[in-house]
Amino acid sequence: MSKKASTTAIGIFVIGAVLLAVVAVVIFGGGKYFSKKYNYVAYFSGSVKGLNVGAPVLFRGVKIGSVTDIDMEFNAKDMTFLIAVSIQLVESTTHVVNEEYTEGMEETTQDELVIDLINRGLRAQLAPQSFITGLLFVNLDFFPETQSTLQGTETLGSDIELTEIPTIPSNMEELAQTFEKLPFKQIAQNLAGMTASIDRLVSSPKLPAILNSVDDAAATFNQTMINVSSQIASLSTDLKKTINNTNRLVNNLNQQVDPMAKGFIDTTDAATNALNQARDTLSLEKGRALTWLPAYIRRLHPPRPLWNRPTPPCRPLTPWRGKNPR
Repeated sequence: MSKKASTTAIGIFVIGAVLLAVVAVVIFGGGKYFSKKYNYVAYFSGSVKGLNVGAPVLFRGVKIGSVTDIDMEFNAKDMTFLIAVSIQLVESTTHVVNEEYTEGMEETTQDELVIDLINRGLRAQLAPQSFITGLLFVNLDFFPETQSTLQGTETLGSDIELTEIPTIPSNMEELAQTFEKLPFKQIAQNLAGMTASIDRLVSSPKLPAILNSVDDAAATFNQTMINVSSQIASLSTDLKKTINNTNRLVNNLNQQVDPMAKGFIDTTDAATNALNQARDTLSLEKGRALTWLPAYIRRLHPPRPLWNRPTPPCRPLTPWRGKNPR
């Protein structure tokens, strides 16, 4: 008879297998199953073809979450559709520098922190994982030059109670919008007109004559260039001779100007010395003249004594008569 299996051993085996599975999840999962998760939503107005549930959410190439749901919402007010993409961000370990500036942030909630990042330019954008497969992922990055436009509860009155992250068009969408603005119809008409003009020109009976005229003009141009080249060569030779003669003339002038300048300087110095000597001589003679001039004047006109001077004649006395003489 076969021996009945022990239920205790089976239970121990099952419990051990479960414990091993939990340990494996913790080790190989890096503890992500026990990390905090935060849910957000982003609304895209364009196509999300290639974006699937489970697609990664990257921040500058680093995976920080994944897509959890894709839903389409209809705005009956203006008859438009928006694609609501729910994403889940996993709390990751980030090395913080300048920790002294984080004081007081312990009380800040995750939603408040994300709203502050949105005000600083945080935006969501679709980007291709591979051009071969056509799969997309959600890229988060800072675009401070873009406008923050929320399209969820403010526009649609959506009942999704999640913090919304503003979106911007992808690079492919911007390229498509640029192509849509191009006037392809006008371009096609212009190309058709150019093609018709070329056909008329090719089929024109005047084309051989035009080609012959072009050949003649080309030959004339070549001959003109040959003549110009020869004249330029002769002009270059004459120009070199003129430059050499000019250099010799300048050298001769320099050699003659130096002695003339030296003689002029010597003459100027001699004239200056002569003027200085004349000024000194005139100053000396002026002093001597001021010294003997008074004596010379007294010699010419000696002073006479008072008693030798002639007495002026006296006037006769005139009797005085008053108004009432007696």
